[in-house]
Amino acid sequence: MQSEKIILSMMMNKRSIFFKSKLDRTLFTTRTNTLLYDAIKNCLTILDIEPNPVNIYEVEPGILAADIGEIYSMFNGDTNYQYYEGIIIEAFRKKAIASSLQIRTAELKAKNTDQIISGIENDISDIFRTTNNSEISKIGDHIPGYIEEMQAISAKGAKIVGLPTAWERINSYTLGFQPELLYIIGARPSKGKTAAVLNILSYLTIHKNIPCGFLSLESGRHEILGRLASSEASINLSNLKLGKLDMLEHARLEDVMKQITEAPLFITDKPNMTLSELCSTARRMVVTKKIKLLAVDYLQIVDAEMPGALMRDQVSWISRTLKQLARQLKIPIIALAQLNRIDAHKPPTLITLAESGQIERDADSIIFLHHKDDESWFIFAKNRDGPVGNLKMYFNRPQVKFRERV
Repeated sequence: MQSEKIILSMMMNKRSIFFKSKLDRTLFTTRTNTLLYDAIKNCLTILDIEPNPVNIYEVEPGILAADIGEIYSMFNGDTNYQYYEGIIIEAFRKKAIASSLQIRTAELKAKNTDQIISGIENDISDIFRTTNNSEISKIGDHIPGYIEEMQAISAKGAKIVGLPTAWERINSYTLGFQPELLYIIGARPSKGKTAAVLNILSYLTIHKNIPCGFLSLESGRHEILGRLASSEASINLSNLKLGKLDMLEHARLEDVMKQITEAPLFITDKPNMTLSELCSTARRMVVTKKIKLLAVDYLQIVDAEMPGALMRDQVSWISRTLKQLARQLKIPIIALAQLNRIDAHKPPTLITLAESGQIERDADSIIFLHHKDDESWFIFAKNRDGPVGNLKMYFNRPQVKFRERV
């Protein structure tokens, strides 16, 4: 391909093009061009010599000297290297997509549509990851972008770098929910996991107008709506369900329902959701709804699509997949997790995570909910970028709402 030769010529004549380029050896279509790219790379990154024709031939004698000379002499400036790079990337993507479609078409009889769609989406993610050259880079090349990001945060006077909660002390521990990180909120049954995550989602969507997604495998959409309305309108959930509201509560409920109607909170409430469905739905939410955070309720009831496997292995696979998904989609993911029922009166620890120690390894932050008498705590048992410790909270159970202790 002519574009490949032109950009190789640029790399041979001007070393900065090689280091700025998104290309790697997998994107070149002929043996000669691939070998020439490898030789240029060896010259610049290992031997620290100029990739001129003499050095290239010594490094890779498998390339004809005439081919090296022809490509080297094609250099005519480097101002439009991105144009030729774009042509190469586009050709690679089209070829890879065609290959993916061929493979997935052959799977139509053996797999269901969710598995096939998930496979296609994984293929597309792999294609973009390859052509964005994100796997291997020189750390120093990222300094300008990092400094620019830090300056932007400093200029805003921000106390956190991620998405906030309504709880200032929680924000001081997490610095906000940050892209590509996996957060686990764990508690024993009926201890406020869903309430906590809905408090977070309602604050972001209703009060901050930040689009978020919620995949609920346990609660239906009407139950979710009732919990949101109860906490936002400060109405006891039981009274809301029975319709026993006074005039002031009716007025508050009406106002809250208008706010919820406008809130960019997108939900799927399918029980027995498979891991393929979960990943597919999450990707669609990011692409079509532009969500900035995803919550999953809850991890251990996702169908890992591993018939006959031990529950521990299934949960491990789900945990790893959620961590990978957060990185692929570049959003924070909050996954709720069930804890073992043992020692119900003692504060949870990492060993109480049900079924899998893999959750502990994958999670960037693990927050346990614990209640004793009238007191509640958010226990930061793991916090990769911040402190660990216990934060005392107040849980208004009738109104399914957490508040900070004054």
